[in-house]
Amino acid sequence: RHEVETKGNRQAIVLTAIPYQVGKNALVEKIAEAAKEKRIEGVADIRDESSREGVRVVVDLKRDASPEVVLNQIWRYTPAQASFPANMLAIRGGRPEVLTLRDFIQAFISFREEVITRRTKFELSK
Repeated sequence: RHEVETKGNRQAIVLTAIPYQVGKNALVEKIAEAAKEKRIEGVADIRDESSREGVRVVVDLKRDASPEVVLNQIWRYTPAQASFPANMLAIRGGRPEVLTLRDFIQAFISFREEVITRRTKFELSK
């Protein structure tokens, strides 16, 4: 997630969330490295203003830079935008199926209810 902030006649891109398994420090270093190698044009400064409240990485832009163009370059050349693959294969009704996230969670909850019920019945009969 990001926001574009304006201070006077300068703009800044503020990254407020980063992808799963992407280190914040590594992301800041990659953005700085790409800006130094001129793959990302228009970056004046990068600051990590994160605190206990959350992530806040500020990318200050040069006066003539467009935030949309710089954002697209950040997405392309850094791990600021990443997907997380997950294999949603589960055995449902005795047959393996590839499920959606919602179906996967529902199948897991019903499985746990069944396990807890069987365990409780076993312990009561014991």
